[in-house]
Amino acid sequence: MAFLTPRERRTVEAFAEVFIEGDAEVLEPGQVAQNVEAHVSAMRSKRIRSLHVLLWAIEYLLPLTVLRPRFSRLPPAARKRLIERRITGPRAILRSLSKLRVLFLAGYYDDPRVQADIGVHRTRAVESLRLAPLAVRPPGADEHTIEADFCVIGSGAGGAVIACHAARAGRSVVLVEEGPQVRGKQMSGRENAMSALLYKESGLQSTVDFGMSVLRGACSAARR
Repeated sequence: MAFLTPRERRTVEAFAEVFIEGDAEVLEPGQVAQNVEAHVSAMRSKRIRSLHVLLWAIEYLLPLTVLRPRFSRLPPAARKRLIERRITGPRAILRSLSKLRVLFLAGYYDDPRVQADIGVHRTRAVESLRLAPLAVRPPGADEHTIEADFCVIGSGAGGAVIACHAARAGRSVVLVEEGPQVRGKQMSGRENAMSALLYKESGLQSTVDFGMSVLRGACSAARR
């Protein structure tokens, strides 16, 4: 089932047409919209529901600030000026809409066709630390009480290191993480897929005033 309604897709295409620009664009606005659709459809966040509201605001409310009709019906030059004045510019009054830029930029530059055009080369030939894997198991469905020497909350840069050292010292460790366990073979290096999989709120978390995005990991990574 599609995340975007036909009206929202027209808004996304109209936005992409003037936001992603250059002398030789590789993708058409419709292809960017398709990538954005795939990105938000993979997100594990209640915040994606707010995108419906944001797209409605762009289509109907944003043009009212300059007494113009619907966003998707404006000429490209008028749409570009409106984005610069109200969303991306230093005096933008709708800063909460600025996080849409991340979706559109990823929808364009994370596409393999664009990366091939601009010379992006991916490699998986990265030598590992050659550490023996730790014995890790998830709790059983009927396991209500777990006894351990250490309980570490969060598997981030601090928690993961503490848990690893304790386990290698022969201690039993319970590692509590709100996100899923992600195996190494699931790491693709694709920004859209990885932000939806690895980050809290699928990368849409922000400060209360929406002025800054907050990238906070929410997963437990495993080598295998």
